[in-house]
Amino acid sequence: MEKDPHHHPHMAPLMIFWVAPDGRVFEAEGSHHKSPPNGDRGIFCPGHKGHWRGRAAQISNAIYVVDYCKPADTRSKSQLDLLAKAKDNLLNCLKLKYPDLQGEIDRAVFVDEYGRFV
Repeated sequence: MEKDPHHHPHMAPLMIFWVAPDGRVFEAEGSHHKSPPNGDRGIFCPGHKGHWRGRAAQISNAIYVVDYCKPADTRSKSQLDLLAKAKDNLLNCLKLKYPDLQGEIDRAVFVDEYGRFV
């Protein structure tokens, strides 16, 4: 399913997600607040109980995976480790959901919410 190349990435993401500290990916249908992992509303505390939250969006022919955890200049080693651990799981989830976007997903760009590369 190809998205409209002119859609707004925040309003029409490919996927909104949470990633657990062990690297498992949880799709947050609709929004992070409506779908916390395992229904755990306590995840909204500072630090998100070690989880990473973000969204993937397609802009033209590029896929961007946006990290909402913290600005890049304050990201901790544990957050960087989680990002590295979860990257393949996250890309595989996107490929299962959007099989016709495999090439674009393989070239996905990871950025923070300010557009800085992660």
